[in-house]
Amino acid sequence: MNSKKLLYICVTAVLVLSVLAMFTVNASAEEGGSRIYAVHPTDPGANYTNIQAAIGAASDGDSIEVWNSTYDEHVEVQKQLNKHAFDSE
Repeated sequence: MNSKKLLYICVTAVLVLSVLAMFTVNASAEEGGSRIYAVHPTDPGANYTNIQAAIGAASDGDSIEVWNSTYDEHVEVQKQLNKHAFDSE
C-alpha cells in the first residue's frame, strides 16, 4: 500500500471518529435529561448572548451557566432550572 493511500485512510478514520465522538457527547447529555446552556454577551464559545434567551430554550432540569460579564436585562424564570455562575478569571 502506498503512503498516500495510507495517509488518506488515517485522515478519514480520524474525521469519522471525531464526528462520532461529537454525537456521543450530545446523546449522553440528552439521555441524562438535562443540558447546559452557556451565556456570555460576546464570547463565541457560549450558546447564548443573553440570559433570557437561554432560559427560553431550556427545559425543566436543564442548567443555565452564566459567564462573567455585565448583563442589563430583566429575567423571568418559570421553570425548574439549575443556575450557575462561571468566572474564568
